[in-house]
Amino acid sequence: MKLKQPHSYPVIALALALALCSLPVAHATDFVWDGATTGNWSTITNWDTNTAPDNTGIITIGSGNNVTYDVSTNFLANATLNLDGELSGGLLRFNGSTFNVGSTGIISGGFKDLNNATLNFQDGAQFTATNWEHKGTNVFDFELSSTGFTALTPTNFNVGSPSPSTTYTADLASYGGATQDVTLVDFGGDVTGLTNATFTDGGQYTLSIDNTSSNAARLYYDDATEAVKLSINETVTWTGSGGDGLLNTAANWDTPDGKAPIANDTLLINNGDTVAHGSALSANSTINLVGSTLDNTGLGAIRLNNATINVDATSSLTGNFWDLDDASIVFEDGAQANMANWEQKGLNSFTYVLGTSDFTTLTPGALLLGNQPNGLTPSITNATYIVDFTNFVYELGGQSIILMDFSSGGTMTDAAFQTASFDYINIDEAVTLQNLLITWGDLDDTMTLTFDVSVVPEPSAFALIGGCFALAAVMLRRRQR
Repeated sequence: MKLKQPHSYPVIALALALALCSLPVAHATDFVWDGATTGNWSTITNWDTNTAPDNTGIITIGSGNNVTYDVSTNFLANATLNLDGELSGGLLRFNGSTFNVGSTGIISGGFKDLNNATLNFQDGAQFTATNWEHKGTNVFDFELSSTGFTALTPTNFNVGSPSPSTTYTADLASYGGATQDVTLVDFGGDVTGLTNATFTDGGQYTLSIDNTSSNAARLYYDDATEAVKLSINETVTWTGSGGDGLLNTAANWDTPDGKAPIANDTLLINNGDTVAHGSALSANSTINLVGSTLDNTGLGAIRLNNATINVDATSSLTGNFWDLDDASIVFEDGAQANMANWEQKGLNSFTYVLGTSDFTTLTPGALLLGNQPNGLTPSITNATYIVDFTNFVYELGGQSIILMDFSSGGTMTDAAFQTASFDYINIDEAVTLQNLLITWGDLDDTMTLTFDVSVVPEPSAFALIGGCFALAAVMLRRRQR
């Protein structure tokens, strides 16, 4: 007789129960709009859960949907809304909520109390509600596209109680780098009396810019148009209004945010002033000198910090110790360089734009070689010397032009100098230059450009010859008729 096996059903049920307990529990308070393209927030069948959002989860309204917020309490509380459609309606209090407004998202309708809210806007988003009210701690993030940002256009700007602490952040991760003045929020009216001075003074407002890359960008408030704006890569011009002649004094520049120069700035000094600076420039600056001087006399060493400096025919670089750290400098014929110490370091590039027949010799003091990147031995190998023939008028025969005359070259020799890189640009195609090179004078510490000119017929001569042949052909045809 066979013995009965124990009943297995309770064991199976227990195993199933344990298995179910181990599964992840779905977030019961995530809500996705799946109703008609136009409908009310409070209608429970418009949501995939068949319940209206309870403000504790993630709420998603997809593109093409227009949802009217019709809840009588008029507020959200700590919700997260991913908005690619439109949220319309009257008064809405955000109460600590986070709104991620995509490129097709729209916030429209009546008064929006942004109490302790965080709003993240992609380029293309819209805010057309009647009121944008700062209250409590607000964070606004603007994500630019490659071309910029489409301005948000609330009707009015208000400030509520408690007194707000507000952060405006622009994110340039996708930006393409064009020079422009971008409007982020263009208020129809401002009852608060906000000014650019208040907006940028670091009090109530915290301003930040993420992912600038090689862009120079400034957030500011345009008093005239009542708009929050972002200046990107716009040239900043020296005014000297600060009265001390110092490059780092904010009042000496026409910056839209009233601040001193920043990384990646393009600076124009063109009023004939001597501008003084005795420390590292902001990284990757471009300085255009027109009839003006950059000087560090009586100050510390000036470190160029990967700058590009364009020195026109009536401008000068003067002073004491110049650390040319990774800099590129372009000298037009007539420019001057009279500093006591010229220290090349890192990757340096020097361009000499010749005049019609010569170049005004630059006369710095001692040539020094600083430490190369990563602590490598000082060397001139990483330097590049460029001669620009754009303005040069060629004459047949040999030419010799002294580009630089140092008071001291240290241990530099021509053999070492020739390990640098050399380039010659904008040479007339109708001219052949032979024996073209720059040499170092071992005895006099000069840099000299030499070449022989061999002239070929001008293009106009070819045109004249061609015209003669054409005329002869016509006359021959006539004679043969």
